[in-house]
Amino acid sequence: ATSALDPATTQSILELLKEINRKLNITILLITHEMEVVKSICHEVAIIGGGELVEKGTVGDIFAHPKTELAHEFIRSTLDLSIPEDYQARLQPNRVEGSYPLVRMEFTGATVDAPLMSQISRKYNIDVSILSSDLDYAGGVKFGMMVA
Repeated sequence: ATSALDPATTQSILELLKEINRKLNITILLITHEMEVVKSICHEVAIIGGGELVEKGTVGDIFAHPKTELAHEFIRSTLDLSIPEDYQARLQPNRVEGSYPLVRMEFTGATVDAPLMSQISRKYNIDVSILSSDLDYAGGVKFGMMVA
């Protein structure tokens, strides 16, 4: 388990496992709930929920095209989408006259680099404030989320 280790020791162990895999050409079965570990060392991933295999594939495929809500939750857990406290205090469960909705957008692959926000702003003639966003990379795939 790497969860009890300091970051430098964790990274050293992961690098050692990668080297063993590469030099000895052996498969390593790693069981973890830490998505940072999955992103840094794994080629393939299997997601287990409720004692059942719910999704499996390459790390890139799972991060780019998660098929289950559990996979979405794991991916979201790797991104920091914290909303500033002053905005959180004003969040309402229902639409309030004069307020604006928050929208969460998920990006994978080529859409990460696309100028979607400027396109939306021009097309609908609206101003958009980005409150939080985070991008990451796993299995050769870029992915991220944004709250605006």
